[in-house]
Amino acid sequence: MSKFKINIELYDVFYFKYKLINNFRLITNNSTNEDYLFNSQPNNLNDCLQICTSIKDSFAFIYDNDEFLFAAVDRLRSFPILYAIDNNNIFIGNDISNEFKSTTIIDEEQVQIFKTIYTTNNEHTLLKNLKQLNSGQYLFIDKINQMTTIDYYFKHINNKLLFNEEKVLNTYHTQIKVLQQNYNNYTFVVPLSAGYDSRTIVALLKLNNIENVLTYTYGVKNSFEHKIAQKVTQQLNYKHLFIEYDEVSLNEFLSTRFIEFATQNHHYTGLPNEQDYFALAYMQQHNLIPKNALFLQGTFADCFAASMYQSEFYLAYYKEYINNNLLDYRQWYSINRAAKFSTNGLRTFEFFNYPWFILSNHHDLFQNWYSVPIKDAYTSYEQFLMQHFFKLLQIDFYKPSHPKKNKFKKILKSILPNNIVKYIQNNNYKKLQNDPINTQYLSKQLKTLIKNKKFQKQNNFNTLWAYYFIHKIFLNEKDTSL
Repeated sequence: MSKFKINIELYDVFYFKYKLINNFRLITNNSTNEDYLFNSQPNNLNDCLQICTSIKDSFAFIYDNDEFLFAAVDRLRSFPILYAIDNNNIFIGNDISNEFKSTTIIDEEQVQIFKTIYTTNNEHTLLKNLKQLNSGQYLFIDKINQMTTIDYYFKHINNKLLFNEEKVLNTYHTQIKVLQQNYNNYTFVVPLSAGYDSRTIVALLKLNNIENVLTYTYGVKNSFEHKIAQKVTQQLNYKHLFIEYDEVSLNEFLSTRFIEFATQNHHYTGLPNEQDYFALAYMQQHNLIPKNALFLQGTFADCFAASMYQSEFYLAYYKEYINNNLLDYRQWYSINRAAKFSTNGLRTFEFFNYPWFILSNHHDLFQNWYSVPIKDAYTSYEQFLMQHFFKLLQIDFYKPSHPKKNKFKKILKSILPNNIVKYIQNNNYKKLQNDPINTQYLSKQLKTLIKNKKFQKQNNFNTLWAYYFIHKIFLNEKDTSL
């Protein structure tokens, strides 16, 4: 008989509900996964790992029988799972009780990391005895032999496979068929930026003759994000809304409802991602969102293009504090920045009680794009999208931040002292053209509340927001001076 005392606490995630069938507790946005999983009867760890590799998109599940417990999250950690192991007492779930909170202590090291990179590091959370499953990770508890195993069934690393262009193309179009199968009577709502990932979504919808589409862009009027999104939707003949981020729409910041949103959606690992919040609040208030709406998020495909290697901030942090082996950088960035901070954008849709779907979160896409050498990844990704999607629809507009245009900037940064580079970057946040979603307005609000001299000099909104979030929301400090 097992000596483990296991407490499982899983709560429905707004629109999404955990389903319990045949020892499985599953949450997903693809009914095909339900049919497959609930017809499975795993007998050991290998059976469970086979299930993880067979479910190719968004999921989290726990399988529990008399002999073992197995828990896993998908390759982007779309639905977080937390756990705590204290000798033979094991907690596993997607939130913790007030009783648990009262018995734990703050992890000060992770708090400092959080304020620097806006997430905790790897499996750690803001609480010392609470951990979380990383992207592509599983937890196996052998009740008979009294053993626990935590490992990866998938890693965001390059492989030695050959890039299969036909398979990648078919996978993209198959994902659209999955959408139609699961959300046939829904309007597909796409947050559309100037980038390639959200444009890929609307291109695929158009190529598959789907017309029940609503797009929206938010931020500063006539920014490059706004202008390119307009050009794309005009060419595709899709309805497009623009929500200006001005003093009126951004007035929700730090409101009672916004604090509720931030409190519910950090999962002790990532800064609440505010970007879409104000747009959804505005659209919902003005009845601009159809009753049956499914949000299609496209912010995660930068893993395919290896564009994290262009992120000087995260790259410098990784080299200094984590590892100088750049082959592991994609994995570290994906399980931290992408899976905690970017994925928290999904929590916005959940908070407003709308379902979401990530077209790019598919095993076959990861496997194929990770077969492309990192040095060629961005160009290969861009060329693929241009050839197979954008040029066909005459929406082949290049992003303003195309790396070929930044060679002089890179050379300049390489020869200037680091403190001067940081000074220039910090001051760039003041320029409206570098701030298409008007975060400087939010920064000014935070600066009136933060008296810390070090942070008073900051213009980076995320740095200010992380500091305020930790001290005033997470720690609930009463000292108004911060």
